[in-house]
Amino acid sequence: MKNLIIDHKNGYTTTYQLIEDGQNLPIAYHTGTTKKVIDTLEYCRKNNIRVRLHYGDIETGRDWNEENDVTGYIRMSKGYEARFPILVYNDRAIGGGTILDHCIIKIVASNGKRVLYQSENYQQPTFEILPSDLPDYSFNVNINGELYSRHKTEKQAKNLVNKMK
Repeated sequence: MKNLIIDHKNGYTTTYQLIEDGQNLPIAYHTGTTKKVIDTLEYCRKNNIRVRLHYGDIETGRDWNEENDVTGYIRMSKGYEARFPILVYNDRAIGGGTILDHCIIKIVASNGKRVLYQSENYQQPTFEILPSDLPDYSFNVNINGELYSRHKTEKQAKNLVNKMK
């Protein structure tokens, strides 16, 4: 397998494994990305499946509970040495953010009905909706026993929990 090393000109480099797919340029995945994650991302890209990515600590399986830039379609960047997987919000989007493919611990179809990939050590966060401790807010959302957010209505709190699961 070929590798691509990118020098960030700040004393750091990143090494990518290059995957050939019959196109002009190979696809670059971080060397820390497992084959199962690569296969799942490629399956989602080729089958146009909208996904929700869960990033986290791959050593412990603990979810980082990211809310933003984690839902969309897998597409490819237009590189000059290699193409990189990016996440675009919808089918009409022409650009998106690079995926932290080496930090993925779970991939779910965005309709929430199918887990496409989950690391063996994945730790499902515990969500609680509790009465708020502040007068301007009615509800708190705790994740793993720690305050995560405050909401004016229970519906807002439930919507966040559903989005995060």
